[in-house]
Amino acid sequence: MKKILKLTLVVIIVIMTIFTITACESGSGPRGIPDLERITNELLEDGRSIIPNTETINSVEIISEETDRETHTHRAAVLVHSKDDEVAFIRYAIMIYNRNEEREWILSGINPDNQNQ
Repeated sequence: MKKILKLTLVVIIVIMTIFTITACESGSGPRGIPDLERITNELLEDGRSIIPNTETINSVEIISEETDRETHTHRAAVLVHSKDDEVAFIRYAIMIYNRNEEREWILSGINPDNQNQ
């Protein structure tokens, strides 16, 4: 009976550890890798370098993501659907994030992705 209790306790600790590690690496919080909601909000706030003020962003789709743990950078390739009064546009962009000393992902740049256009 004691062996079963010990085994159950070990399994619970392992599951909690895995859950904690997973929660720290993903999600929309400042420490988690930027998700679609955060990327969309940052495009709305800071993306005017690639999307003019005359356009409205309709939707954003993450095409691919890559995290380099050695350089503490995260790159997200996104597809942006926008429109103005007359024309609809499709643009590709690269969102670049750097991890700061507090382990938070900070947007460092939004660049047009000319390879996909």
